[in-house]
Parts: sequence; C-alpha cells; structure tokens
Amino acid sequence: MSKYSIHVVLFTTNTCCGGINMLMRQLQLLAIIVGIVRACPEDCKCFSKTLDCSFRRLKELFNIHDNYQIWNFSGNSLDTKAMINIEPSVTDSVQIFDISHNKLCNVKEPSFLQFSQLRELNLSHNELNDFEISLPQGLEVLYLGNNLIHTWPHLYLAQASQVKKIHFDHNLLNNMSCEADANSLLHRLINLDLSYNHIERIDKCILKTMPDLTDLNLSNNKLSAIKEGLFDSNTQLQKLDLSKNMLRKIPGGVFENLPNLAYLFLSHNKLVTFPLHLPVFEVLDLSFNEISCVKEDKKKDVYPHEILLLGGNPFHCDCKIRWLKEFIEMREYQLHYFDIPEEKFIPICHSPYNLFNEPWNMLSTDLFVCDYDNIHEEEDTIFENSEHESEDNLKLEAVNIAENSVKLQWKNIQVISLIESTYQLKYHQFGHRNKETIRSFRSTTSSYVLHNLTAGTAYIICLQEVTSISNKELDCVELITAEDSSVLAYLFFACILSVLFFFFRN
Repeated sequence: MSKYSIHVVLFTTNTCCGGINMLMRQLQLLAIIVGIVRACPEDCKCFSKTLDCSFRRLKELFNIHDNYQIWNFSGNSLDTKAMINIEPSVTDSVQIFDISHNKLCNVKEPSFLQFSQLRELNLSHNELNDFEISLPQGLEVLYLGNNLIHTWPHLYLAQASQVKKIHFDHNLLNNMSCEADANSLLHRLINLDLSYNHIERIDKCILKTMPDLTDLNLSNNKLSAIKEGLFDSNTQLQKLDLSKNMLRKIPGGVFENLPNLAYLFLSHNKLVTFPLHLPVFEVLDLSFNEISCVKEDKKKDVYPHEILLLGGNPFHCDCKIRWLKEFIEMREYQLHYFDIPEEKFIPICHSPYNLFNEPWNMLSTDLFVCDYDNIHEEEDTIFENSEHESEDNLKLEAVNIAENSVKLQWKNIQVISLIESTYQLKYHQFGHRNKETIRSFRSTTSSYVLHNLTAGTAYIICLQEVTSISNKELDCVELITAEDSSVLAYLFFACILSVLFFFFRN
C-alpha cells in the first residue's frame, strides 16, 4: 500500500498547484494501472493484448476477469475437465487460443462456439483420440498434430467454413473414406498437412470437398498406389508432397488436370521407372527411389523440368544412360542457385561393380560403356534414336556470341532448305518460368540470334517447329550467358589501382 500513498501525496501537491481537474485525471490513470495489475492472474504474464500462462504446471483453468485477444496455456497439465468452466463473458475477444502440449483427450464439451472471434486454435501435442468438437465458423487455422486421432472428422471440420489451414500431421489416420453426408465443402481450405499418419488409401470424394487446396502434404504415410482422377477436383493445387510412401507406379495422366501444379515430391518411394506423361514442374523430386535406368527415348519425359532430382537411385551406369549423365552435368550450375542437397542432385552408380558407389560428378563419361554382348543392341538403339531424332527432333544448340546475345543453331527438318518454316521459341531465366518469353518467327535458315539477355545468367531455351500438319517435338538447351566484360575490366582496373596505391604509399 505504500506505493499508493506516495501517489496520494503527489496528487495533493498537484491539487494545490493545478486544481481539481488534474487530480481527477491522475486518479483515473491510477485506477487503470491498478486494474491492469490486478487483472493478470498470479504467475502469468500479461502484456498488451496477450495472456501468457504457458509452462506453469497448471492443472485447471482459473477465472479470467479481463478481455485478451491471445490466450497461451501451452505446456501445462490441463485435462478435459479443466476445460469445462470457462467464463463466456471473456471469450468473445479471444482470437488465438493455444492449449498445445497438455493432457486433453476426448474433448466434447464445452464446444469452442463461445469463442465467436476465434481465428487460430492450437490443440496439438495432446492425447486426443477422437475429434467431436464444435468449432466457430470464423476459425481460419487449426493445429491438431501429434495426437492419437484415427478418423478424419470431416463433419466437425466443415463447421468452420472459413478454415484455411489444417495441420493434421503425426496422428493415426488409416483409410480416409467418405461419409454418407460428406457433401459440405471446405471451400476456403488452401493448406492441408496429413504427413506422418498411416494412410493407405484416400478416397477421391475427400479431396473433392477441398476445391481451393493449393498445398497438400501426404508424406510419410503408407500409400502404395494413386487412383486415376484422385486430384481431378483440386485444380488449384500448386504443391504436392508424396515423399516417403510406398508408391511403385505413377499412373499416366494422374496430374494432367492440375495446370497450377509446380512442385511434386516423390522421393523415398519404390518407383522403378521414370514416370511418364507428366506436366512440366518447377521441382520434380524423384530421389531415393529404385530407378536403375532411363533410356534416351524417354528424354521428352525428363526435360525440361526446372529442377530434377535423381540422386539416391540404384543406377546401372552403362551406355544407355550416358546421355543422362551428360544432362545432369550440364545442370550442375543449379547447385549454385538453390540450396539443393548434393546427395539428391548427383546420382551414384550402383552397378557395375567397378563403379559401385561412385558419384557421377567424379566419373568420366567414357566409363559409361556397355558389355560386349550388348554392343549390337546399343548400336541399334543409337541408330533408331538418331533416325527418330532426324524426323522429329530439332537437335538445338546454343553458343554465346556476346554478353547478352546467343546464337541458336539446329538441324533443318525440311528436305529442301529453301522452304520457309515457322518456329516457336520459348525461353526464360532459370527459376523464373512465370516470366517466360514466347516468340514466333519464319525462316529458311537453321539459325537464329537471341538478343537482350542478361549477362552471366542461366537460361532455358526451347525451340519447336510448327507445321501445317502437326507440331514437331520441341528441343531445349540450357546455358549461362557470358559475364559482362565491362564489369570484369572495371574490377581488373580497380585491382591495378589498389596495387599501385599500396606500392607508392610504401
């Protein structure tokens, strides 16, 4: 009480000097300060609009007499009974409620409907083995990870019609099948994390209720197959993580109705062949599967994915994948652009025995040879491929001729070179496919000069001949444009001046 007495003395002094109005304002300020101090529960921290009672070994919720927008009760020992007596008068202001890392299980009452302004609810790291909780409509983010939930609670989740992100990782989900009345849409849901469950099958109708989904994480489950048409309703999907499952095959065309899909992660599965008929991705991760060979006639399925990761596969390093080694070598510049783990990017030979466990970047291409018994087969394959390429492939080449100019050359498909052909040229800076430039031109020659590029920059350039009958297969090249010589000259001149300055100074 002594601190309040001091204030009274000060107020009396001010009264003598300044009048009654000043005294009243100071008394009001004192009342506000004392009210704030008394409103914060013992052992908790209160600041601004946050009530922080985390890691206080609490076993029950005490009465809260003030309105806070953020409640943090994580890291305590709250159980289901402790959640019953919450005063409705203080819940209308709560926007974020964190009760993670407690001992909640089978929470059915009370519901969270009384938290009418709740936007984010964190129930992760509890002991929930079922989810029958009523949620407010305005909820946007829900954390349910690291519980024991074994059934997908679609009907309860659908009550939160505005929910955008659901984190359902590290639970016990098995088969995600449809319920009879699972027609209500999670039409605002854009991010769904189902990783680290036990999902063996997911029905199409489950994903059909999430038409605006952009990010879906199904990694670390037990999926062994993907049904055709599974993702047909998710046309907004941009990122799909299927890594660390048990997939042995990707059905052709399963992703063809996903025009926005840019990131596909399929690492650590059991794929034995390179998936065919895939759309072009920003990142295609096929590392650590069971792919041993990718023949050159599948090149159009390999290229031109922006980033392709094939490391960790048991490749048989012979003449059949010599072309793939050269392709990977050409793309090693990507390691300098992105933080890509080298073990994912650079493949390692699994066989033959003399190349076992040798990384490709340490081997000469000349070592990728075939056995004597397969020499004729190799020659036939090369002949067939070259014959095929002569009909359908432009065999594009690119040469730097200046800091910002590149000369493109290709084999003219027309039998009579004087016939004018129509070509379509597509190019973009590596990592910026969304800024792709497209040009069309007519020419009787088999060369073209591309100007106004950025010096010292990686480009992906593709060319396609367009005929009246059909479009020929496009061919693509990658190159890094020459460094700006004026910058190099300036740096060299600066170094010379520095040396001369140091010399004459001494």
